[in-house]
Amino acid sequence: MNAKIVTVHSLRHLLPSAFALFTALLYGAVSCSTPAGPEPIDARPFVFRVSVKDGFGMPLSGIRVSAWNALSVTSLGKRTTVPTTLAQTTVGIVAPTPGRATLILSEFNSVPLDTLVDRQVLAAGTYAISFSVNPAVGTRVYLCRLAVVDTATGNEIHNSAITMVLWQPDAAIAILGWTDAQGIVEISDAALFPNVLDLPMLFETLNNSTPVGTFLVTDTVTVYLKDTTANRTTDFTTVISKGINSVNVVWTDPMTAGRTVRRPRPGQTISIHRISGRAAGWQLLQNYPNPFN
Repeated sequence: MNAKIVTVHSLRHLLPSAFALFTALLYGAVSCSTPAGPEPIDARPFVFRVSVKDGFGMPLSGIRVSAWNALSVTSLGKRTTVPTTLAQTTVGIVAPTPGRATLILSEFNSVPLDTLVDRQVLAAGTYAISFSVNPAVGTRVYLCRLAVVDTATGNEIHNSAITMVLWQPDAAIAILGWTDAQGIVEISDAALFPNVLDLPMLFETLNNSTPVGTFLVTDTVTVYLKDTTANRTTDFTTVISKGINSVNVVWTDPMTAGRTVRRPRPGQTISIHRISGRAAGWQLLQNYPNPFN
């Protein structure tokens, strides 16, 4: 088990006017230590638990908790801004002959989320399928799988998949949840922290399917806390790994107000259109951009 205690010391008594007007980060000193005493055994493969208390040891409910992994990119083409539109990406299909195609978007564990192309007969050519996901979804790993059957025989003639990473370093979007009455939010969805998954090599793309480099999702995670009522925030970094990860935060400013956790929605097809003529062989091209946000 990985466990930490993070103490955030408020400087409010030193900066009274700044705290009344400034609604961005709550500046403070952060210290980490290992909690004493035995911890209960948890056999789940992955858990990320954040506990938030005030300086008197009382749980703070309704604190919005956001998090995202840092990326390590080999190319110089990585975008540095986060768009305010729906998270959108484009997948390419190369069809050398007519075929009945099915393109399914799923979680990394292959649980289906949406059917982007549903047994549609595609003439020979190259196609671009653009789709979006709910902007409230934070970092996530998806599989996109193409299966093609011959229109004459019904036999499968192609089956392949690509890995896509939705990376969202925006605290207002990359929301894990809100602390409950005990001041705790607990996440067991490993797809939100791609570094704990056994991922294949990840290819960075920009304006087309041609890779411009590779990237890694590192184990360094930024955790961002916000009291959405009082507009007070703080953040810290921690390391997330497989198994049980626990962070105990002591925040000296009192906070209130609960929220309802927003759930991811499946992808929504925006368009499918043919962009060129006959090709050499069936292919599922890498999505672009990747990672997307």
